[in-house]
Amino acid sequence: MLLPAARANDAARPWPELAHPAAARHRPRHLLLVHPGHRVALGSAARWRAGFSGELMHHHICRSADMARVARLVSGHGRGLVLAGGGARGLAHLGALRALAEAGLQFDAVGGSSIGAIVGAGLAAGWNIDEWQSRCVNAFLRGMLPQLPWKETAVIANLYACDPDEFAELASILAAEEGLAALEVNTSCPNVQEGGGLFGQDGAGFSGARRPSGPRKGADIEGEVTIGFLEAVKGTTVSMQLVSEVACTACGGAGITSGNPPQVCGSCHGTARVRQAKTMKVRIPASVDDGQTIRIKGKGSAGLNGGPAGDLLVRVHVTPHPLFGRKGRDLTVSVPVTVDELILGADIEVPTLEGGRVKVRIPECTPNRRTLRVRGKGVTTKAGTGDLLVTVEVVMPTSLNDQAKQAMRDFAHAMDQTNPRASILGRN
Repeated sequence: MLLPAARANDAARPWPELAHPAAARHRPRHLLLVHPGHRVALGSAARWRAGFSGELMHHHICRSADMARVARLVSGHGRGLVLAGGGARGLAHLGALRALAEAGLQFDAVGGSSIGAIVGAGLAAGWNIDEWQSRCVNAFLRGMLPQLPWKETAVIANLYACDPDEFAELASILAAEEGLAALEVNTSCPNVQEGGGLFGQDGAGFSGARRPSGPRKGADIEGEVTIGFLEAVKGTTVSMQLVSEVACTACGGAGITSGNPPQVCGSCHGTARVRQAKTMKVRIPASVDDGQTIRIKGKGSAGLNGGPAGDLLVRVHVTPHPLFGRKGRDLTVSVPVTVDELILGADIEVPTLEGGRVKVRIPECTPNRRTLRVRGKGVTTKAGTGDLLVTVEVVMPTSLNDQAKQAMRDFAHAMDQTNPRASILGRN
């Protein structure tokens, strides 16, 4: 498998072994085009591919997600999406894409026909679905709807929305207008769970039709917080500035205002939701780890149609302690000791996280960097209390007087040890 990479804006130059399929010896060829500005340079793929013959797949690399996509494709685990045609009804694809995104699904290849090809192109280009929907609604309400001969010519309205409540709100507004002959409601996607129906529903009898309904959970919101080491061990409460989505009060969550013709809501721009900043106190539990994400139920964006609120996801960053570290419930600390304390043994004092001290016994002839365990001086959790792991680190003297030197010679003579390097020297 051949995966050459190049800057998309550079001059195109095919690799000799990749210019022709025969030179690649039947290995799959993938060309990675890197775009430093996080925007695809239009025309770069055609310019680079001109120097190659035969089958070649190219990939635009703008961010880390693109590398993940390439990995799935070259490993045979890619996921594709095909979107059907249907004229203006095909804009219902936007609701499907929103539902798929909320489910955490990502697509590595996209195809489509007619309006499906247009929607697929927008998906491939990374267009924002909310902005896309708003533009479509605006185009209809401000461009097409005012040109229709209201109250003079019978109108057949084709409705698009993203959930049952939005369908109902739009339909109720239009059904009340004179001259409306029929309502055609796109329920195929994403309203399939409602069982379909309502296609070509007579406008006069719309109020007697089954009103699509169904609660929908609000979106989760994410935030980050940085706390101290001791706060992570003991637990703490922090204040966070968060932005959540709530139903637009200006339009009652419909996205449009009443009128003849209706207008896109100026507050939510047709999305039926507005962002709201708020300050929230969040309890960080004890023994939280650096990088851990805490889920707080019901503290996210408000639900729709009586649905539950989303959750708050708080990613916790813990500042390092100048002395202590953590391994689960255990605390770690490195303590300097002298050579004679390691050889002869000693009782030393070691600091604790709470600010106190604890005595630790160093046995005779303790190796350097040996870890000693002090029971019950670690982090307390529901599962129990950990230990304090004390690692002894010898501190070598910077100089020796004559008396100390002679003492070391006497020590070495008294030990009468064999060469400790004999085992490794014998291997040469």
